[in-house]
Amino acid sequence: GGKKVKIGQLTQYKTFCKLTDNVEINEIRAKEIFSDWNKIGNSSRYNVFLFKQCNNILGLNHRVSKFNREIEPTCTFCTAAKKLPAPLETFSHIFFFCEVINPIITQICSDLLINNNVNAKNYFSGVISENNVFNSAFSLIMNCLRYSIWQFKLEKRIPSSNMIRTELFYTIKNIRNSSAKSRALIDGC
Repeated sequence: GGKKVKIGQLTQYKTFCKLTDNVEINEIRAKEIFSDWNKIGNSSRYNVFLFKQCNNILGLNHRVSKFNREIEPTCTFCTAAKKLPAPLETFSHIFFFCEVINPIITQICSDLLINNNVNAKNYFSGVISENNVFNSAFSLIMNCLRYSIWQFKLEKRIPSSNMIRTELFYTIKNIRNSSAKSRALIDGC
């Protein structure tokens, strides 16, 4: 067999699969997903987001409302856009299935890919082709996209497609400039 995934990574892997409705992600992708948060050169805010994302400790409304009765468990974006009754703010909802956010994600993925056949499994796992380098770059961009969405969630603002794009490209530019490895990965695609 191949190399074993460390116990901590295995727990993260199982949690991530559960959160994103993925049955499985290959071992290489799992290691990349759970090691992105500690890359040198990324902003500390971005690294904290990635760490919280892969450890399932993001302050999602559904989770936080159990500890703070003043927080509604519903989606920040759906509530602000008056898409009522607003669904619960869960990981898969806010980062993919939200009616406010999904059209933006779909458009960005369509712009990036030859085929725009991106479903939740592709989006969260980063696996969209047989090319591991392309998958790594796509996964990096999707992490940046989720980070961008998170920034608007924290501000409780409904983002337009252009606002998300601006935040996304700013984040990607900073990551690209953080190391030669990141620059080569992003420029290679």
